[in-house]
Amino acid sequence: MLDDLGLLDAATWLVEDFGTRSGIEVKLTLPEAALEGLDRRVANTVYRVLQESLTNIARHAQAQHAWVVLGASAEDLQIEVEDDGRGIVDGELWQSRSLGLKGMRERVLYLGGTLDISRAPRGGTRVQATLPRLRETEAPA
Repeated sequence: MLDDLGLLDAATWLVEDFGTRSGIEVKLTLPEAALEGLDRRVANTVYRVLQESLTNIARHAQAQHAWVVLGASAEDLQIEVEDDGRGIVDGELWQSRSLGLKGMRERVLYLGGTLDISRAPRGGTRVQATLPRLRETEAPA
């Protein structure tokens, strides 16, 4: 789907489907500019961070609302996913069975990005990732 629709349309579909299936109200904010020429690995990583974050909200958060913000600059892409649920505790961040969190972290770090998972101001959890906006011909650092 990501290859066929592109990152913005695939993210929109994923968020809408999540809201319908989970009953959680989700607000999605997308960048105004199109994301032309974006490296497939970067787009895939952003999509997987979004997918895993929404899965964790559905499984663990006990949230009523979630907010997804995709941002883009000339240098990088940002994704932020936040909920108003119970919030993650420090011990959960590093549990060996948290394969989804490990997978997100490894994907983002491999491409030279950063990932932060923390308590959100609304009381839930916030996942923030920033990835360099590699072009299709560039390799990770």
